[in-house]
Amino acid sequence: MATVTTKVGRWTRLKNSIQWVFAGFFFIIVGVGLLWWNEWRTIKQRTSLNELWRNVISVTGFSSDNDGKPIHYTQMATASGALHYKELNISEEDALKFVVDFEVFQRIEESHTRTKDNVGGSQTQTTEYSYKQEWIAEEIDSSMFEWPDGGEYGNSYVSIANLGLTPQKNADNITVGEYQLASIFVERINEYESYTPTEDILQTIKALAADALPEYQYITQRGNEIYLAQWEGTTGSIGDMRITFKIIRDQQVSIIGKQEGQTITAYRTSNGIENSMLSQQVLSAEEMIVQAKEANEMMKWVLRFLWVLSLFIGFSSLLRPLVVIADIIPLIGSIVGIGVGFVSGVATLLIASITIALAWIRFSPLIGGAVLITWLLVSGAIMKRRKKRVANKNQKNNEKSENNTFKQDEKETPPKKLLGAE
Repeated sequence: MATVTTKVGRWTRLKNSIQWVFAGFFFIIVGVGLLWWNEWRTIKQRTSLNELWRNVISVTGFSSDNDGKPIHYTQMATASGALHYKELNISEEDALKFVVDFEVFQRIEESHTRTKDNVGGSQTQTTEYSYKQEWIAEEIDSSMFEWPDGGEYGNSYVSIANLGLTPQKNADNITVGEYQLASIFVERINEYESYTPTEDILQTIKALAADALPEYQYITQRGNEIYLAQWEGTTGSIGDMRITFKIIRDQQVSIIGKQEGQTITAYRTSNGIENSMLSQQVLSAEEMIVQAKEANEMMKWVLRFLWVLSLFIGFSSLLRPLVVIADIIPLIGSIVGIGVGFVSGVATLLIASITIALAWIRFSPLIGGAVLITWLLVSGAIMKRRKKRVANKNQKNNEKSENNTFKQDEKETPPKKLLGAE
């Protein structure tokens, strides 16, 4: 583990916070723009799916009468011949895809930073770096690690291309029943099963490694995994490689797309959206479209969250200098930070709500108008209730003040008997 401690001065923090103000404007503009785009995307996709549902035809086989129309079809996905992966001399019948996954045992760095506010506005940042080793497909650049030992044990990495292997091979001429599949559908067939390599495959990899990677002399097989190591008896040293194999067999699929001759391609609705659906389950047209609508709604909320978060970051960045200035006394800085978070949250909800409502008014006036009216009514009710509460509070304070004044006058006014005696 390595630990790095740095101190950031008050003026440096203030300068950085001013730079964040400009970033804040960027985040706000991007957030508003993408919120608007997301509502447009959601409405357009929903309209397209509704049109598709009205027009789709469930078929049991090819008919020239359906040319240019959206069809729903369920049948076995098969290949016209065996799948050949020439580099490993593999030939598989009843197979659609063959995948070779390649991983290298590497170190990865994780960091955790603690920040302490100091009197006067400076900060002390302490970052702890820890390291672990994992099988990872992509290359991890260890040259930027904060090595405690000066970086003597960096990662070494080779790719599958060094062995002359390709990550994936698809069978030629994949069809579903009487129809040829466009590539966009082939890409969506992705439920793999494990494939155990034969002794011939192991020997082929040994021969490839002897030519391309002679330092990897120890090659062994464990189940469906083949390990390439530089030292005997190791399958988990930095730089070791692991190869696994997966395959997709012929299977039944359900498809929605446009019939073009005897090919199924994406169907374009009147608003320009292309729809191409494939399920590796037996589903009706209605079930597939319902799933697509649910996915569209899920995507709407995920993107809404991201773009609303962008707005919050933007408003927080605009107000960051206030927190830095107040941090001269850490306690005051914390209080101001809470206030900035609250103000940023309110501004975010206000701008996000208005943007979403206006987008719906623009692209779906009926629903958008209802949302905006509801929002205005709720906001008005809240403000009216708040004003009433403030008025009642002021009235109670006035009554209390009058009562106190009356009591004070009673104390200061002499009894009538005493006045008459005088």
